[in-house]
Amino acid sequence: NMAQEILKNYPCIKEKILALEIANRYGLAKTSKKQIVHLRKILEPWVGIWKSELDNRVYWMSQDEQAEVVDWRANFTPFGEQRAWPEIAYPEAMGLALLAKRERSEDPVGFIIEQFKLKRVKQSTRQEFEKWVFAAETINL
Repeated sequence: NMAQEILKNYPCIKEKILALEIANRYGLAKTSKKQIVHLRKILEPWVGIWKSELDNRVYWMSQDEQAEVVDWRANFTPFGEQRAWPEIAYPEAMGLALLAKRERSEDPVGFIIEQFKLKRVKQSTRQEFEKWVFAAETINL
């Protein structure tokens, strides 16, 4: 199963990214809502699923592997492509925020910006990173 192979090598992956990787392996440049619905039917019996309020889903190989925080894996996928910050699953964003607080407590948002090699940062992006840092402060490890 292609999804199992991807999840084995890359747990804690956003649904959209997983669907796109599967589509790419079939030679498709994009995915559709219909494909995502089909993917959910296949995955739900055996994967670990984290859901946010906005119905954003993150998948793990199994329910036992799910975690509130996942260590930051740098901004490259296991497929060798550079990741943009919106592709980061929330549990990994929490791992990055915790790392940023440890590495640069005086400017954790600046640390996050550097991890993505962003030259110019929109106010909305900065605010999202600030939310990550704030949320990470409430995590008990």
